Amino acid sequence: NLEIATAELKSGGNTIVSLSKANAFNKDLDIHIGKAVSVRELSVFCRQFESVLNAGVTVIEALNMLAEQTENKTLKSALEDIRDAVQKGDTLSAAMAEFPKIFPPLMIQMVAAGETTGGIDKAFSRMGGQFEKEAHLKGLIVKSAIYPIILILVIIVCSSDLTSSHLSPCLSRPPAVSISL
Repeated sequence: NLEIATAELKSGGNTIVSLSKANAFNKDLDIHIGKAVSVRELSVFCRQFESVLNAGVTVIEALNMLAEQTENKTLKSALEDIRDAVQKGDTLSAAMAEFPKIFPPLMIQMVAAGETTGGIDKAFSRMGGQFEKEAHLKGLIVKSAIYPIILILVIIVCSSDLTSSHLSPCLSRPPAVSISL
C-alpha cells in the first residue's frame, strides 16, 4: 500500500523523491538455474563463519554479520531466518535444517555434532575444506569437458564445410544434354 509506505518512510525522516508499486519491470527478479547457492559460496560462508567464531563473536552476531556481507540473496535471506530462529532458542543445526536446498545434510549433521561437542568452529572449518575440494573438482570436470566439446564442434564445422564445398559444384553444373544429329 503506497500510503503506508509513504508514512513509514516519512516517519523515518526520509524525503520521498519517487514511490511506485513494484511490477514486472521494476522489481528484483530472483531467478536461479540449478542450485541457488553455489559450492564456492558455501565454502566462503563456512570459512568466514569459522573465522568470526574464532574471533570470539557470538553465533547470532556472526550470522548477522555474514547476512549483511553476502551478495547472494537466497543465502542472505536464509541466514537472516536462521539468525531469527537461533534468537528464539533453536539450535543452529535445527535452524539450518529448515533450508535443505541450501545446506546439505552432511553440513547440518556436522554442525549438530559441533554443537554437542562444543566445536562448531571445527565443524565449519572441515565443511569449508570439503566445499573447497568439491568446487575444485567441479572446476576440473568442466575444464576437461570443454576440450572435447570444442573438438566436436570443429569437426562438425569442417565436415559440413567440406561436404558443402564438394557437393555444390556437382549441384551447380548444368545438366548434360545429349543431342543426336
